[in-house]
Amino acid sequence: MRGEVLLLLTSVSPRANLPLVRGAKVAPPEGSVAPARSGLRPHSLSYQMDGTREVTETAVRQPLVRESCPTRQKQALQTALYVHIPFCIAKCHYCDFNSYAGMSGFFQSYVAVLVREIEMMGRAQERTGRSVEARSVYFGGGTPTVLPVEALERILGACFRCFHPCDSVEVTVELRPGTLGLDEIARLKEIGVTRLSIGVQSFQEGELRVLGRGHSARDSMVAYRRAQEAGFRNINVDLMYGLPGQTLESWTSALERALGMKPDHLSLYPLTLADGTILGGRVAKGDVVLPDQDQGALMYERAEALLEGSGYVHYEISNWARGEDGRGGELSICEHNMAYWRAEPYLGFGAGAHSLWRNCCYHNASHPADYIRRLNSHGNAICERDEAVGLRDLRTSAVRGRSVRGFCGQIRAALRICVRSSTGGPGTGGACGKRCRGRSTHPQGAPAGQ
Repeated sequence: MRGEVLLLLTSVSPRANLPLVRGAKVAPPEGSVAPARSGLRPHSLSYQMDGTREVTETAVRQPLVRESCPTRQKQALQTALYVHIPFCIAKCHYCDFNSYAGMSGFFQSYVAVLVREIEMMGRAQERTGRSVEARSVYFGGGTPTVLPVEALERILGACFRCFHPCDSVEVTVELRPGTLGLDEIARLKEIGVTRLSIGVQSFQEGELRVLGRGHSARDSMVAYRRAQEAGFRNINVDLMYGLPGQTLESWTSALERALGMKPDHLSLYPLTLADGTILGGRVAKGDVVLPDQDQGALMYERAEALLEGSGYVHYEISNWARGEDGRGGELSICEHNMAYWRAEPYLGFGAGAHSLWRNCCYHNASHPADYIRRLNSHGNAICERDEAVGLRDLRTSAVRGRSVRGFCGQIRAALRICVRSSTGGPGTGGACGKRCRGRSTHPQGAPAGQ
């Protein structure tokens, strides 16, 4: 088992836009999502803007009404939507995701262009005559909650106008502890958010300082309590292991503290360092020492044992869910995550976002300024695409892999074909595996971008 764990953890980024990883923060991915490479013909993506009617934006009122898809035609396609918010308060010391601090001046123009990108893709799908339903919407980053709730409401409203939300649509927002008060968290629920993913990462103050997280363990507990008070019944807690100075005992303590909170879902990711990060530089100089791989494997196995004993189901390499009240019933799995696992079509919007659409992978320009410029001047922000080779095998593996262990062996072959880059955390792209230096779709997205 330990060898299997090590192979998976070193060959796939934990927080990427890949099913194995991020939620995208991806998810991705580095940015989010997108299908194609330069040279992509506009009409092949239906991004041309000629002769199309303008979508009229109407004010969204809370609670946001999700209209179920009126007449569900047999050809209706269900998809996952990833929205990348590349802004953050400060860059974490291990972060090489597509996130940027000190860019509040871009907030307004970024949101306007992001909404326009969503509307253009919506019109493009209308012209195909095929109905597209949103099964899930995932806001990753960066830190999505640095934007005002009203901005998130506007973006979500565009998603629901342009892609019919399914009756039980899952809407996730990544939340960094210490960024929102109770009233703001309650507003998230009012506008249609159904799930929060809280980036706790650690309960040890020393570990949080080394990571440069900028919040305390108390902030995490307060954020979780506020989410509960606001009425959220689907809350994820992100934790990281393999941290500098972390021991098996301190990791066990962190798990026990998290389990004491009784979250609906837990995401556990190994620390992955990239060149150019503050923490990566410290490790390279020998100033900071990481646990070795054997220790990392023991931490993973300890998590498996503790979570299984507490009623959690290990449904994906880095993710555990529990049933209602922890006694069975419907599992609180992340539907957005599962779209990546099954290599189903997904659309990503925003800087660096990746998509898997029409059998190809594409991604947007990573930097917010470049993304805005491209979309304003060219009508889209796509900078690269790849054919989605190997996805049929990946889908077959997903169907056969009823358990995590059963999936491990089957998925490796498909990933060798489909994934170009195997390093980096949330900075890895979606099923195409393209790595935009900066950030991915978390897909859950994943630890650091929150």
